[in-house]
Amino acid sequence: MMLSVTVLTSDDIRFSSGVSDAVHSSEIAKPVTELYKEVTASFDVKPSLLFAFPPLLKGEGEGGDVFVAELDKASGEDVPLFGTMPITNESEDRMSLVIYEGKAYESSMALLAFYGDVKPKFYTVAVTEQSLQAKCAKITGAKLNVIDAINGIPISKYLESIGLSTASVVHNMPILIHEKDGSKVFRVAQKVHDNGSLTISGLVPENAEISFCSIDDRDVVESTGTLLESIAESKSAESRGVLIYACCSRFWILGPRWREYLDMAASAIGARVPWFFVYSGGEVFPSILENGKVSNHLQNFSVIVCVL
Repeated sequence: MMLSVTVLTSDDIRFSSGVSDAVHSSEIAKPVTELYKEVTASFDVKPSLLFAFPPLLKGEGEGGDVFVAELDKASGEDVPLFGTMPITNESEDRMSLVIYEGKAYESSMALLAFYGDVKPKFYTVAVTEQSLQAKCAKITGAKLNVIDAINGIPISKYLESIGLSTASVVHNMPILIHEKDGSKVFRVAQKVHDNGSLTISGLVPENAEISFCSIDDRDVVESTGTLLESIAESKSAESRGVLIYACCSRFWILGPRWREYLDMAASAIGARVPWFFVYSGGEVFPSILENGKVSNHLQNFSVIVCVL
């Protein structure tokens, strides 16, 4: 175990930060909106970039994507959001904590705003293309972050029909949601309920397509190595810093190869630029679409990179 500290400083970028009130039940909109107003109150322009650190909650309507969606709405849906959810190796009764100014929070979100001429570059990868060859189905019953039915039948029955069990899905099998805009978002299964429904780590758009993928240690190492090498060799990383968050599921999938993963990251980037590598409980990432619009999502099973 170790503690690493990254200091962000600038002569021409201004910063502002804050932490929200605790979230109770599924009421997330109010504390997130009030936090955004508090952090931005002293500025007459919008932030150029937001680093978001939502808490890791697992109840209905409490997926990390709900925090991202509410913050995106509060900021006008045009500010890039980048960040991570906390994670611990402790048992589930010991929650992962958000730490802000010396205090630990179980159900609050911390926020860091950047003001000025920030020109970040964003990169992400989840699995290799070979792992995406999976059968798609339609989500026909969903509420917030709970899936009730796929192809018109209970989710447990659907999984049986394609040779899977709810237990296998809960243990490190990526769930891929195919968004209507063509983007692909990976999710983690959190809990199977007695009625057969499934709680996952983010919002579920009804009528979207869904597939269940495989991912192994080879996928993790190859996809990350290719991504980091391309960033290190690109001009976008020159004289800048590289912030890397990798989903903790990638660590668990690697098993005994976990050290090889870190060695590979160090080899790919080396001493060319300052960088850090942190495991994540969920990755807040801004996809920049072809029309320039920002599409902020929470991801899972992925590596996300911000070059500052």
